[in-house]
Amino acid sequence: MSESEIAQILAAVARVETKVEALQRDDARAVDDLGRERTEREHGHGDHEQRIRKLEQFKWVLVGFAGAVGGAAGGAVSQIVAK
Repeated sequence: MSESEIAQILAAVARVETKVEALQRDDARAVDDLGRERTEREHGHGDHEQRIRKLEQFKWVLVGFAGAVGGAAGGAVSQIVAK
């Protein structure tokens, strides 16, 4: 086999490999779409509502953290002022 034949075979293999990778990406997207559709069917809502719930939960965690920090700071200030 000559070097040009080997180069042609390697180029053909690279093209096939690229096509296979594209098919795998398409299949992964299709599976994701099916999963999303199933979730919407079973729960009656999409991913956007789950994101909104997580954002609301995060907001309340921040409010709790701010309250704890504020309470600690208030306690420290009251100790300083009392002296």
